[in-house]
Amino acid sequence: MRSLIQNTFFNKYYYYSILVIARNRLSRMYKDSYLGMLWTLLQPISQILIYAIVMPRIMRFPSEQYVPFLISSLLLWGFINNVVLSGATSLISNAEIIKRCTIAKSIFPLSELVQYLYNFIISFLVMYIFSTIVYSHCHITVVLLPIFMIPVLVILGAVSIALSFITPYVKDCREIVAVAMNFAFWATPIVYPIDIFPPEKQFIFFFNPFYIMIRPISTLIYYGTLPSHMDIIRLVVLMIISIVISYFIYLKLHKRFVYYL
Repeated sequence: MRSLIQNTFFNKYYYYSILVIARNRLSRMYKDSYLGMLWTLLQPISQILIYAIVMPRIMRFPSEQYVPFLISSLLLWGFINNVVLSGATSLISNAEIIKRCTIAKSIFPLSELVQYLYNFIISFLVMYIFSTIVYSHCHITVVLLPIFMIPVLVILGAVSIALSFITPYVKDCREIVAVAMNFAFWATPIVYPIDIFPPEKQFIFFFNPFYIMIRPISTLIYYGTLPSHMDIIRLVVLMIISIVISYFIYLKLHKRFVYYL
C-alpha cells in the first residue's frame, strides 16, 4: 500500500495527467460553442440574478447586500455540486479508457475537480469585480481565499474518489446523490443568511458538512473577517474524516470495480 501511494500521490506524472485530462475536457466542452467560455459565466450570473430578484422580497433582506452575499456562497455551492455529481460518474464515463489502459483510477474524479475549479475561479473573479464596482463590496481578506480553499478541495477530492468507486456497484448512486444535493441546498444557508434563525437554533447548521465548507469562505468574502478558530477546526476535522472514509472505501472497492463498469 505504501508503494501504491508513492507511485500516485508522490508522482509528478500523476498530477500532470490530471491537468492534461482536465484541459482536454475544457477544450472539448467549448470547441463547437459560439459563446465558448462565456457559458461559464452565464449560468452563475443567471442564478444570482434570479435569487437577487426573488429572495429579498420573500425574506425582506436588503437587496444591495444580497448580491455580494450570493457571490460569497452560491458560486461555491455550484462548484461543490458540480464536482460531487460529476465525480460520482467519472469512472463509468471513462470505462473504455480504464479497461484498455493501466492508469491510476483516481485521476478521473480529480480531473473533474480541476475542470470545475477552473470554471469557479473564472466566474468568481468576474462576479467579485462586478460586486466591487457596483456595490463597493471589497475586503482585503479575499486574498486569503486560496488558503482556505485547500481543505475544501481536499474534501471534495476525497468525496469524489469515494463516490466514483461506489457508483459502479450502485448504478443509481448519481441519482441518489443528486436528490440529496437538492435537499442539502435548502438545508444550507446559501441563499438565505443564518441570521434569520434564532441564535439558539443556529448550532444545527454546524453539523452540516456543506456549511462547514462554505462558512469560512463566506466569512472572508462577505464579512471581511477571518474565520473563527472553531470554524477552522470544524473544517480540518471534516477534511480528516473525508480522507479516512474515502481511503477505506477505496481499499474495499478498487480491486473488483472494473467488472461492474
